[in-house]
Amino acid sequence: AFTALLQGHIITAISYNPLMLFLTIFLIIQLISTTLFKIKISLKAKVKEKHWILFFFIIAFIANWLYII
Repeated sequence: AFTALLQGHIITAISYNPLMLFLTIFLIIQLISTTLFKIKISLKAKVKEKHWILFFFIIAFIANWLYII
């Protein structure tokens, strides 16, 4: 997926592994904002909201693996 993205084939990169591609792009943005601009990106959520976020992440992870298989 990253090779396709670096070659400019965005749709192909997304079709290979969408979840991992978006997570990696988000982590790169967070790394750049933290190291260069000293901006900390964080998520403030209540306990119930954290459970929902975890639930949706697990569903997205399972859906990603089903998509890849």
